[in-house]
Amino acid sequence: MSSNVKYKISVIVPIYNAEKYLEQCIQSIIDQTMDGIEIILVNDGSTDGSLKIAKEFEKKHDNIKVISQKNMGVIEARINGYKNTTGEYIGWVDADDFIEKEMYEKMYQKVIETNAEVAICNYKFYPYQPNKKVKWYNNYKGKVDYKFISRNSLQWNKIIKKELLEKVNLVNLLKKIGESAYTIVLINTDKIVTIDEELYNYRVGHSSLSTNYKNYKWYEENIIKAKNKLNMIKGTKLEEEWKEYFEYLVFYNLLLMLIIAINNNKKQLWKKYKKEIKNYEKNKYIKESLTKDYGKLKTFVLLEIIIKHYYLSIPIVKIFLRKNTI
Repeated sequence: MSSNVKYKISVIVPIYNAEKYLEQCIQSIIDQTMDGIEIILVNDGSTDGSLKIAKEFEKKHDNIKVISQKNMGVIEARINGYKNTTGEYIGWVDADDFIEKEMYEKMYQKVIETNAEVAICNYKFYPYQPNKKVKWYNNYKGKVDYKFISRNSLQWNKIIKKELLEKVNLVNLLKKIGESAYTIVLINTDKIVTIDEELYNYRVGHSSLSTNYKNYKWYEENIIKAKNKLNMIKGTKLEEEWKEYFEYLVFYNLLLMLIIAINNNKKQLWKKYKKEIKNYEKNKYIKESLTKDYGKLKTFVLLEIIIKHYYLSIPIVKIFLRKNTI
C-alpha cells in the first residue's frame, strides 16, 4: 500500500430512505474482522431517519464519513462517495443489505496474495431465495468472456483496486452507463480472483425501481446507457471482441422496453422501440443468452411474439410480470 493511501479498503454506502435496514448494514461493515476499512455513507436526500442514523455512527467511529446531498439519485451518490475515498481498494454495500464478518478480510487477503486488481465473492439472497431468480455470480475461470461478464457486473460483491478505477475513469463511466459501469471495468482488468463463498447478503422482498413495471422511464434510460456502452468501445482495441455482445445488450434493453410498453398499454411506445430492433437474427448472442436465462419456449415467445405482435403479447406479458420471470 502506497504511503499516500490511508486505508486498505474504502466501502461506499449510497443511502436513500433506508432507515429500516441501515443500522444492520453499517454495523456489518464495522464488525469486519480486518482493520483498515474506511466507510463512506452518502445520504441522497433521505426524508426518513437515515441521515440521523448515519450521523450517530459517524460520531462513534473515526473511520466513518457521512456525506449528505440533495436527492440526485443513486449514480450521483456513487460518484460523490467515490470522490471522497482514500482506500487502496474500493467496495460497495447497498444500504438495505449486509455482509458477513470475514468478507473484506478474505477478499483483501486474496488480492494481496495473487496481486489481483479485482476480487469477487459469491452472495446469498436474504431472507429467502426468490422463485426463479438467478444469481449474478460466476466463478472466474481464467477468461473474461461474455458469460463471466453477464453474471458479474454488479458493484456490491467486489473490491477493485482504485488505480484501475482511475485508469478507466469510473466517474465518467457512472455518468454515461450508470450501474453497468463495472462491465467496462472488468473487461479492462488484467487479474481477477473469485471466492465462491456467500459473504454478501442481498435483501429481497421489497420494491425497487427495477421491479416497478410501470416505471417505463427507467427502462428508457437503460436503453440509452446500453447504447452509450456500445459507443464507448467503438474505435478501441475492445471493439472487435465485444461489439456484437454489446449490441446484444442494446437489443435486450429494447426487448424489455417492449414488454414494459405493452404492460403500460402504450402501443405507440412499443412501435417506436420495435423500429429500433433490426437484424437481430444475425447476432450470435441473442438466442444463446436468452435461452440460457429463460429457456427455449420463453425465448421463442420473446422473439416471435413480443417483438412482432402487440395485441397477442398483452396476456403473455401479464403472465410474465405476474410471475416475475422477466
